[in-house]
Amino acid sequence: MALRRKIIRIIRIGNKHHYKVFGITFKRFSNFSRFLKLKDNEYKLKKNANKLKVKTKKLHNENKELKNKNNIIQTNLLALEKTNQDLNEAFQRELTKYSDYENRSISFENVLEINQIIQHKKNSKQFMEMYLDNEFEDKFERMTQNLTLKDKKKYKFLFSRMLAIYFMNKSSIFNKKEKIMQENQEVFKENMIDGNNICGFKIENGYDIHSFFNDMGLTQKDKEFLKNKNMIDIGAFTGDTALLLSKYTNKKIYAFEPFIDNFMAMENNIKSNNVKNIVPIHKGISNNEKTANIFMYKDYTGALAINPENATFPDKEYNAISEVDITTIDSFVEENNLNDIGLIKIDIEGLEQKAIEGSLETIKKFRPILLISIYHNASDFLEVKPIIENLNLNYEFSIDKERPESVIGETMLYCRPLH
Repeated sequence: MALRRKIIRIIRIGNKHHYKVFGITFKRFSNFSRFLKLKDNEYKLKKNANKLKVKTKKLHNENKELKNKNNIIQTNLLALEKTNQDLNEAFQRELTKYSDYENRSISFENVLEINQIIQHKKNSKQFMEMYLDNEFEDKFERMTQNLTLKDKKKYKFLFSRMLAIYFMNKSSIFNKKEKIMQENQEVFKENMIDGNNICGFKIENGYDIHSFFNDMGLTQKDKEFLKNKNMIDIGAFTGDTALLLSKYTNKKIYAFEPFIDNFMAMENNIKSNNVKNIVPIHKGISNNEKTANIFMYKDYTGALAINPENATFPDKEYNAISEVDITTIDSFVEENNLNDIGLIKIDIEGLEQKAIEGSLETIKKFRPILLISIYHNASDFLEVKPIIENLNLNYEFSIDKERPESVIGETMLYCRPLH
C-alpha cells in the first residue's frame, strides 16, 4: 500500500476523477487496480529473481569448492595408488632377487626372510660402515676375545649375514668408482680397440682388455724402474700382457704358458707384432719340477695346472687335456744365469702360492716388483700378502681390482720394493 500511496495521484478531468500512476492516466479504477496488481507481481518477480541469483551464485561457489575438494581427493588417491604400486614393485623385486639367488620357489618362509632383509636395511648399513672402519680389526678382536670357538663362529656368522643383507638391499653390487670405471672402459673400447687390434698391437685368439685399459696398474715410477730389467710373465695366455710389458724394458720378458693352444697363439702374436724381446716358454710354474696334467673347462680358453679345486670356478667340469713340464722360477733363473729381474707377474688360476714358493730365492735376491693375482680362491685372498711380507724385504703393498665389471676378478696384489 505504501507503494500505491507513492505512485497514485488523483486528478480531475472535466466532471470526472481519473487516476494517474507512472505517468499513465486511467479513467476507471478497475483498470488502475489491475495495473497495480501487475506492477506488484513484477516487483515480486524481480525480488525473487534477485534471490535466485544470489542462491545460484552461492551454489556455483559451493560446486566449485566441491570440485576442488574432489580434485584433491583424486590427487591423493593417485598418489596412494602410485605408492602402493611402488611398494608392490619393490616387494616383487625382492622376491625375484631372493628367488633367483636361492634358485628356489617363493614360500611363506621365504617371504618372512625377505621381510627381515628389508627390515634390517638401515641397520645393515651401520654394520658395513663399521666393517670398513680402520679400527674394525681391533674392535672385532676385543669383542671375540675369551669367547669359545663355537661362539666366535656364531658371532662371525651373524656379522657376515648383516653384511650380506647390506648388499641384498642395494640396487647394484658395484660401488660408484667401479661404475665410473665401467663407463671409462666402454670409452676405451670405442677409441682403442678395433677387432683384434688394441693399443697398437694385433692380438689373435683373445686378450684381456683390462690389462691394456689399466696399463697393468703400473705407475710412471714403475716404468722408469723397469727400463733395464728382465721380467717374468707367469700365465702369459696369448702373450697379451707380455706384449704390453715389452714397451717398458730394453731387456727380455720370459713368458710362461702351459696350455699349448695359448702358447702357439702367443708365438704367432709375438711374430706378427715384430717384438724381439719376448721369450715364449711352453712350461708351467709351481714349487717343484715335474710333469703334470693340465685341465680346461669348456667355456673358457684358459688352463689350470695340476688341481681344478684351486680354480676360480671349482664347480665347473674340467677335463685333463695333456701333460706339460712344470718348473720353478728359481730353477729357471739359475739354469739360464738370469740377472736383474725387475718384475714377476703371476696369474695361474689358483696356483699362485705354489709359484711363489718356487720363486722365493729369486724374490729375495732381486726384490722385483710383484703383480700377483689373489682372486682365484679365498686362501690366496688372505694368505699371499703375508707370505711376501714375512720375507722382510721392505716391500710396499697395495691392492687393486683391474676389471671394473667383475665382482672380484683380476684383483691384484702389488708389491713394490722401497729403495
